[in-house]
Amino acid sequence: MLKADLWFPSIVWATEDIDFDTKWLKQYADQLRTANPEGVKISNAGGWQSRSIEYPEFKESTIPPQLLKLKAQLDSAVGEASAQAGLPTLHLNNLWFNINGHKDHNMLHDHQGSLISGVLYSNVEEPDLMGNIEFHRDDHAIHYIPPLDRYNHFTSHKGSYQPREKILLLFPSWLKHSVNSNMSQKERYSLSFNYGPGAPDKIWRE
Repeated sequence: MLKADLWFPSIVWATEDIDFDTKWLKQYADQLRTANPEGVKISNAGGWQSRSIEYPEFKESTIPPQLLKLKAQLDSAVGEASAQAGLPTLHLNNLWFNINGHKDHNMLHDHQGSLISGVLYSNVEEPDLMGNIEFHRDDHAIHYIPPLDRYNHFTSHKGSYQPREKILLLFPSWLKHSVNSNMSQKERYSLSFNYGPGAPDKIWRE
């Protein structure tokens, strides 16, 4: 009898059990964009990203209580994922807000300097059009697996998740991913973040 040992699996955790005010989060992202219309450019082709809000800032009184409440829920979810993966206790390194408009997308990238990264979708009015997030395998299996009538988690070249309001996705920070173009005329809002065993001096992000 064969015993399957899974080595180096790529894990994506998903939940819709995060309780937060999507209207407030959208308003807060809009406030940040008004204050800094240029935003930052990392992996995003078009769209707007806020500056990185670093962990030390969460010790200051300037962080809204709603964001502190959301951080507590992210801490809990990441803690559960870390326990499942046998990782040490992780702490929030940084987070930032994303607003993707028509045809905006994100190029292939990873999140160096952390262990678990994630994205929380806050406002998604047309999920079928607003661009899936895709996780890419990088073990060169594409050169070996012949065309198949049906693919599964073992044979697929990538995993795709449709954005939905209030869905949280967690994944290893080294798992390369991209975001397809938003083909809606409406903007899609999300929050991204990184967790690690400490707070490194320099955080790489989406």
